[in-house]
Amino acid sequence: MNNKAMTLRENRLLVMPMVLFLLAFLGFPLLADVVYSLSHVTFENLRSPELKGLGNFSDVLADKDFWKATGFSFQFGTVTALVECGVGLFLAVFLSPLLKRRPWLMAVLMMPMMAAPASLALCTVWFCMNSSAPSRSIYGNGLVTARLFLMPIMPFTP
Repeated sequence: MNNKAMTLRENRLLVMPMVLFLLAFLGFPLLADVVYSLSHVTFENLRSPELKGLGNFSDVLADKDFWKATGFSFQFGTVTALVECGVGLFLAVFLSPLLKRRPWLMAVLMMPMMAAPASLALCTVWFCMNSSAPSRSIYGNGLVTARLFLMPIMPFTP
């Protein structure tokens, strides 16, 4: 086997876990959504829905509230995108000279974007590690709190 074929084989092997992950965590929900969209589903028949066909789509397309909501969503998205582009262009043009003279200001401008992930991380740590956290009160001594995030429906007995 030549070097190029060996590299191609190694690359495919390295990509395989990500492909399987994406198929499992994106492919299955997509398939479930297609099945549910073509079925009559309630909480009673969630595990065995009745196949309805394209009737759900015709019901939605005939609903006036759907079209009002679609129009509002389109208007909101258009206005929001235009405002964001305008504000972004304004900030880029007028802050560029200032940031060239004082590059440390970039850190100050980035702080609001770092607040949400940092607070989420702190809440996760509190939830998993704190002795008074809900995970400990639910599961007693809080042995494997990852099960709370991965399988919230399944009961866990320590």
